[in-house]
Amino acid sequence: MRDWNGLLTQLTPQKAAGLRAQGYWGERRLCHHVDEAASATPDRAAVVDRGGVTSYRELQRLSHVVAAGLGGLGVEPGDVVSWQLPNRLEVVVLMVACTRLGGVFNSLAPIFREREVSTMLALGAPKVVVTVESFRDFGHAKMMSAIAQDLSDVPTVVVIEGAGGDLGWPQLLASGQARLDAEGLVDAGTSADAVAQLAFTSGTTGEPKGILHTHNSLYYGGRVIVERRGLTPDGVYHMASTLGHQTGILFGVLAPVQLGATMVLQDVWDAGDYLDMVEANGVTMTNGATPYLQDTLEHADFTARDTSTLRQVGCFGSGFPSPLARRAVQMLPGVEFYGIWGMTEVGLATAHSPGDPTGIVCDTDGHAVLPIEVAIRSDDLTEELGPDDEGEMVVRGPSRLPPARPATVALPRRRLVRHRRPGPDPFRRPVGDDRPQQGHHHPRRRERTCSGGRERPDRAPRRLVRCRGGRAGRAAPREGLRLPRSA
Repeated sequence: MRDWNGLLTQLTPQKAAGLRAQGYWGERRLCHHVDEAASATPDRAAVVDRGGVTSYRELQRLSHVVAAGLGGLGVEPGDVVSWQLPNRLEVVVLMVACTRLGGVFNSLAPIFREREVSTMLALGAPKVVVTVESFRDFGHAKMMSAIAQDLSDVPTVVVIEGAGGDLGWPQLLASGQARLDAEGLVDAGTSADAVAQLAFTSGTTGEPKGILHTHNSLYYGGRVIVERRGLTPDGVYHMASTLGHQTGILFGVLAPVQLGATMVLQDVWDAGDYLDMVEANGVTMTNGATPYLQDTLEHADFTARDTSTLRQVGCFGSGFPSPLARRAVQMLPGVEFYGIWGMTEVGLATAHSPGDPTGIVCDTDGHAVLPIEVAIRSDDLTEELGPDDEGEMVVRGPSRLPPARPATVALPRRRLVRHRRPGPDPFRRPVGDDRPQQGHHHPRRRERTCSGGRERPDRAPRRLVRCRGGRAGRAAPREGLRLPRSA
């Protein structure tokens, strides 16, 4: 059993109680939302993926079975369960199962390879790792088994499809069902203030850094999406961005499950497959990288497809160019387009509101998603800047945990140190203001505000290299280059 509470030194009972008193936090975990949906609408489709349709009743059953199976492999409250999977039913099942068991889920994007995965697993020290034999012509099971053997605490490697690893997914289900039959349902009764997720972000260095979320901070991360976009239980929510990133988890799983709504998961992006899913399932909302929208509009069969159910399209990861926006409005009448910005640490921080004009959608990152607080400060973080003044952005809110204490982890080839930049609190309250303090997050992002309090990103180049959906620091390409010896 791993105790994460020592890292959350600033998440005091008083701060948690304050957030509960304001109605932001509560006592519910992801599994509670699944149980409620399974009771209210048991036959409603919970997950649609390449393998078919799974109802909320079946999702509830599978999550109990997998929770029991993971418990049989030694997973206890606080232990990490990692997986590297494409978007598919098993990701949702594992997330719900971990919340039943009190485990900490750690979802890794399929794009990561040995360099990133070995670092992440060394930091997370999972008891169990779940993957597939291969995906997109890469042998994930072989890589995971090799990495696992180099870890100080060797995890059990479970393979969903194909050979490899220590255990197959069918064997995990069989052992879980046997344990359920013998011992009954698994529910660790974990506090909603306990750590629920270990997520990794490359930030501005290109090196993986661990971020911790509790059940409550995750819950509010999904709740603000539901409230800002006016989502409803009868909606059908599509996600093609990986569930190994926080955007995929928040928009693709947490928000729909809170509503008891249907999730449509796409494992490999293809505009034609996406249009098939919209037609077949009545998709009402989709969120993804801006190029996804461009691919869709340029698809040869687009005009022949029925997209009449589509109501909202969110774009993130890059700007929303005005020419693309105008074209989208013409080709998808009645659809509302919006941009979003957030971080693994905070979740959704800014987004456009229903009814925002196209100019605002194209030229800004939207409004702060209240009660998320966004401020633009001077370089030393001591002075709040006025409209159109460029400065450092700081963010905080109920979906962000207070900063963890510094932690150093020794790794096979390098040493990582997680730290917080010292300095004054840019959200310091006036004397007499007793609203609960949450701490701030400084994402090293240059921004300016414009009329209406909307945040507009500066276009200065970032110190990152983007490659196949991942990020690398400026030194990484140099370290990876190998020049041939001259004769």
